[in-house]
Amino acid sequence: MGAQARGPEAETPRELLIHFVILFSINRLGPSLNPIYYVNSMKTTIGNNKFYRIEISKEKNRAYLKIFGFWKNVDVVPEYLADWTKAVSGLVKGFTLLTDASEMKTHPQDVRKLHEQAQAILLKGGVSKVAEILKDDVAEMQLDAVAKTTNFPKKNFRAAEDAEKWLDQ
Repeated sequence: MGAQARGPEAETPRELLIHFVILFSINRLGPSLNPIYYVNSMKTTIGNNKFYRIEISKEKNRAYLKIFGFWKNVDVVPEYLADWTKAVSGLVKGFTLLTDASEMKTHPQDVRKLHEQAQAILLKGGVSKVAEILKDDVAEMQLDAVAKTTNFPKKNFRAAEDAEKWLDQ
C-alpha cells in the first residue's frame, strides 16, 4: 500500500502542531528568521566600487555605507559626494545611517575633508542617528575626530547586530 496524498485539510494533529510551532517561532524570534523581513528590507545600491558601497533601504529609512581599505586621495572616489546626494534624496528626513568601517584604513587629510563634506550632506538631508562599526582603533579615532568637527550624531559599535538594534530603537 502506498502513501496517499492529502490536502491541508487532512493534516494530522501532529502536523498541525509542527506548523504552529514553526510559524510561532518565526513571529516570536524576530525578523532574522522571517523570510518576509528580507523581502521588505530590500536595499537599493547607489554607489559600489572597490573603495565603498552606499545603499539605501526605503522601508527602514536607512542608508548603509561600507568603506573598503585605503583611499590615497579624493581622486580615487570621484562620485562619493554625488552618491551621497543621490542616497539622501531617496530617504525621508529623520533617516538613520549604518556605517561599516571595519575594513577601513586611516585616510589622508584631503580624504578626511571629503568625509566632512559627506557628513554635511547627510546632516542637511536630515540624518537622525548614525551607528559606526569599527575594528581599528586608529580609524576609530580619525572618524571620531571628523564627527566631532561636524557634530555628527554617531555611536561606535564593534558588532553589526548591536549597531542595527540601536538604530532600530
